Amino acid sequence: MDDKSLTLKVLSAGSLLFDSEVASVGLPGEVCPFEVLPSHAAMVSLLSEGDIICRPLGDSSAPQTIKIKGGVVRIENDSVLACVEE
Repeated sequence: MDDKSLTLKVLSAGSLLFDSEVASVGLPGEVCPFEVLPSHAAMVSLLSEGDIICRPLGDSSAPQTIKIKGGVVRIENDSVLACVEE
């Protein structure tokens, strides 16, 4: 992983929904939506119903959207782990 990317894993109860390096990720935080970029501070947040928006590295690909009903996310050392309900 280079210093301008994040490792994103999105898990549901039954499956791995997403596992890749991304440039950034938008999350539906319980208080308000927020974006995670490389070097983000460590934190844990509840997620509300909405979309996780995965922005790929480079300019060639469109963002990928994962619809969720809620969950929790942990951000630490350029790694984002979201456990969600679909």
